[in-house]
Amino acid sequence: MKKTSILIMFMPLIILSACSHLSFYQKEHGSVELHSDRQILFFSNESRIDKETAYYDALLDLKKDFPQEINGMIVYPEKKKNPYKVDSYPAIIVIENETILLHLEGSYTAKDEILKPLKKILNQ
Repeated sequence: MKKTSILIMFMPLIILSACSHLSFYQKEHGSVELHSDRQILFFSNESRIDKETAYYDALLDLKKDFPQEINGMIVYPEKKKNPYKVDSYPAIIVIENETILLHLEGSYTAKDEILKPLKKILNQ
């Protein structure tokens, strides 16, 4: 039980350390600059991190096969407004040329429910 609590506490740090924050881009460029044609956006609620475990597990697994996409991921904390009007957290959106290819939101209990559609889109 103690190990699980510690893992849940440190998982966001591991994931978010590999992510690019929107505030960094806004300071540097004045607007969000996408790293590629296809972009992963992660919408996180830091106050309810326990509901995001499956998302973090899926993103960690995804990083093995798609390191550039995960390193270029943009994280929107709940407190920041986002251009996609996401109001249900956690959520992941994959966009390409301003078109939404995938939109997952809400509580998932199994990482595979998140990982399978993400891999399918990123493999295209």
